[in-house]
Amino acid sequence: MWRTLKLLFHYVSAVMRSRYVWLLLIYALWEYRVENIPNDAGGFARMLQVACLMGMAALVSVYNPGTFGRVWTRSNAPVRWACALYVYATASALWSIMPFFSAFLAVQNIVLIVCLLWLLTRGNSFVSRERTFLLFGLGVMLFDAVFTRVLGGGFQLFTHHLTVGSSAAMMLSYCTAEWWGMRRNDRRRKALLKGCLVWSAVLLVLATSSGANASAAFGVGVAAFLSGKVLIYLVLFVGAVFLFVFRERLDEIILLIMPGKTKETLESATGRAALWDIMLELAARKPWFGWGYACIERAATLTGRIQSPDAHNNYLGLYGSLGYVGSAIAYLGFASTLFHAWARRLRPGYKGIIAAYCCALLNGYTYGYMAGKACNITVMFFALVVLTYAYAHVKVYDDTTVERQD
Repeated sequence: MWRTLKLLFHYVSAVMRSRYVWLLLIYALWEYRVENIPNDAGGFARMLQVACLMGMAALVSVYNPGTFGRVWTRSNAPVRWACALYVYATASALWSIMPFFSAFLAVQNIVLIVCLLWLLTRGNSFVSRERTFLLFGLGVMLFDAVFTRVLGGGFQLFTHHLTVGSSAAMMLSYCTAEWWGMRRNDRRRKALLKGCLVWSAVLLVLATSSGANASAAFGVGVAAFLSGKVLIYLVLFVGAVFLFVFRERLDEIILLIMPGKTKETLESATGRAALWDIMLELAARKPWFGWGYACIERAATLTGRIQSPDAHNNYLGLYGSLGYVGSAIAYLGFASTLFHAWARRLRPGYKGIIAAYCCALLNGYTYGYMAGKACNITVMFFALVVLTYAYAHVKVYDDTTVERQD
């Protein structure tokens, strides 16, 4: 566990001494802006976000000219579908109720995908690329978790932090599936997977997000199914059936296992249902093309009946903002990623992608990380899509960087 933090510190120190230091600092500043500076902080916050995004795009283009073109010429179907969704989302500015807002958020997601494509294809082998993903994901979660508590005015161990909790759920699902599915006794890889799994579990509990916890349980269930852990799969399945039958006991269980939750915070979740009702009503007025990317929740706010900066649901958010057309592109992208990973499930890395991706899709029912403003969860989700390409066409082990264990 602590060795994992030591390895993360070593990698961050190495980057700080390299020519990539500015990219790391600009990304950290972008992360700080989207997670800790409120949208109503004024023009400075928006200018900072735009500057960071332009800086990341420019630096990646300098490091590897033609990176943006590679998305269409050298990547795979899952990556292309993800980018196609946001190209269409950018075009939605033509009919959006907030054109510049829609265009910027859509372009931001394209830039994030391209930057991740560059980052996750740096290594020469599967293990080096997986290590980059694991350490990057862990670093982003820890950075966000610590800064949120420090800036929150009084350090609280348990605090509701949905973005960190959801990212931790994806990481936990990935590490569980790969740890259970390992066919080669690689002590270094196993230690890193276990370390990231433990830290993800810690962050998941501290984040007190019931949606993230449910998604993590689902991801672990998928991991058990893929790895042939029948007993674990059956236990999780029986538990899910129990909670479905005795739904009135669910709040009591959540309060027992999540110390940061209160009865009042659980009851406040019903506000999402009210928001979704308004969104469905509005979406029915523009069913084919929607109100413009990331604008259905803004349209709901303009009604004066509710205030919400987020749709809290990927599927309703995409439908209301991009209509049937955008939803179809998104669903084709989901299917493409799952089918692509399933066809390669016997290769290292792909069981983890499937488990984490399923976890993310379920989590999309409670948070609109694809349908609006980007956050931690968005970055982790796009990373999983990019990994379907990054893990292909590379050696599994490289003797110069990995100690092989037979």
